[in-house]
Amino acid sequence: YSCEVPQTNEHSSSKPARIGALTAVESIHIEPASGTYKLSSEEYAPMNSTAHRGLLAGLLSTSRIRLNVAASSKKRMLEELAGLLSHNRSDLHRDTVFQVLNERERLGSTGIGDGIALPHGRLNGLTEPLAAVIRLRQALDFDAVDDGPVKLIVGLLVPANATEQHLDILASLAETFSKGEQRRAILRARDAQTLFALLT
Repeated sequence: YSCEVPQTNEHSSSKPARIGALTAVESIHIEPASGTYKLSSEEYAPMNSTAHRGLLAGLLSTSRIRLNVAASSKKRMLEELAGLLSHNRSDLHRDTVFQVLNERERLGSTGIGDGIALPHGRLNGLTEPLAAVIRLRQALDFDAVDDGPVKLIVGLLVPANATEQHLDILASLAETFSKGEQRRAILRARDAQTLFALLT
């Protein structure tokens, strides 16, 4: 499990938005190894991991979970995710959220293998982390590390200066999805409420 943290540069969206996107964000590279993910406790072992208090507790709501979503491409999926993350948020502009998620994907796929992707980004002006979940009707090619298609997408937005918290949440998500039984339960969840309970 390795983390790369490029320098960040601000830019403005072509449309007005209270929250500005960052052109580069923290990236996490996760290599599947014998069905599990390599995780180095020496390289990254946060003391306040979200795993100790509920994976996405306080970040996710059932209104930001969508099942059986149709998406014909990675771009369309990211547009759906941006809409879900910005839903009922006057401080978030869908186009700005899409831009930051899409630019992160250009640095390298966030598909971590076993049908899971973790698109993420940092935004100026955001005060708290925010998550959304999409489960696709049909698995989508995502250039994942195992070359397999993606079925479940967990999107994450964090404040621009929340570098440690950002990596902390991503590390906890990756560790959770490396556990086969837990991953399968999440992928099989019958409705949004069940999925919410498994992820919080």
